[in-house]
Order: sequence, then C-alpha cells, then structure tokens
Amino acid sequence: MKKKHYIILGIVAIFIITNPSITAFKNYLGSSSYSGLKRTENFFVCSLYSHGGRKYFGIAGNFWEIPPPRPTEAYLRSLKQDSLRKSDSSMYSYLTNDSSYHVKDTVGKYKVLRLYYSLLNEGYTAANLGNFEQFESAVKDTTTATKIYMNLKKDGYTVKNLGSLDEFKRTFCKM
Repeated sequence: MKKKHYIILGIVAIFIITNPSITAFKNYLGSSSYSGLKRTENFFVCSLYSHGGRKYFGIAGNFWEIPPPRPTEAYLRSLKQDSLRKSDSSMYSYLTNDSSYHVKDTVGKYKVLRLYYSLLNEGYTAANLGNFEQFESAVKDTTTATKIYMNLKKDGYTVKNLGSLDEFKRTFCKM
C-alpha cells in the first residue's frame, strides 16, 4: 500500500475510535438517565442522536444540534389557502361551542395549544379544527375527545403519536 492509503486509513480509524457513544451524548446533555436519548443512525465515523424532539450530529467526540428544516414557500402558501388537506369528516363536525369546560391550569392549556398547532402544521386548517377556543372546549369534553382521537387514528395517527385513548383523555379532558 502506498503512504497516502495509510494516512487515509489512519484518519478514518481515528474518526471510528472517536465516534461518540450514547454515554458521551448523555454527558453532553448533562442528563442523569438514558430516558429519551436515542442514537438514530450510526455511520461508524459519525452518528445522529435525538432527544426531546431535537436532533444532534456527533463526530470526533463533539456534538452539534441540527436545526429543524425551515418550511418551504410552497408549504407556507398551502397553509394560507384554506383548503382541506385531510378528509372532510375529520374534526369540524365534532367541534361544539359548549364553553362549560374552561382550562384553569396553564400546563393543560399548553398541551391543548401544542396539539392544536401540531395539527395545523400537519395540514389541518382552521376550517376543520375551528378556532383555538372551539378546539380547546371540544377536547375537554370526554365524548368529543374520544371522537377526535378516533378521527386522528383514521387519518393515520398511531398510538405512538397520540398515546392510548385513556392517556389522551387523561391529558386533555376534565375528569
């Protein structure tokens, strides 16, 4: 072998040896447990990690957060058009104007708000979700929350995305 082959093999070997482990990633985050930490890809010389919805790139013992992709212009234009991307039978018909359930805790309101905006980001529109107050009111009702959960399952969501029906109702409904 030529000298340059040895140099290249030496550099690759160094990257393989210094490919950070999940333990190094845990230490980088300052986490006390492995809960939620995941090595999503291992390319021998570098790895991709995830934690709390964020992605990280690790190479030579260092980590960098990968910024989330920016929405494209076409995607933003599609949101501005108030067209239905999901089936008409989705949520709008199940929303009520019943305001008997009011959120008094900010944590619960935050969870409802996060669900509402994640559905908007996935292609639902205000036409089929209603405004936030309508959605918030609807999801607090156990019967309506069950119907919303079932429609989300029909539209392709899984227990992995939503949790079980009991968890969904425990999170959002006033019991």
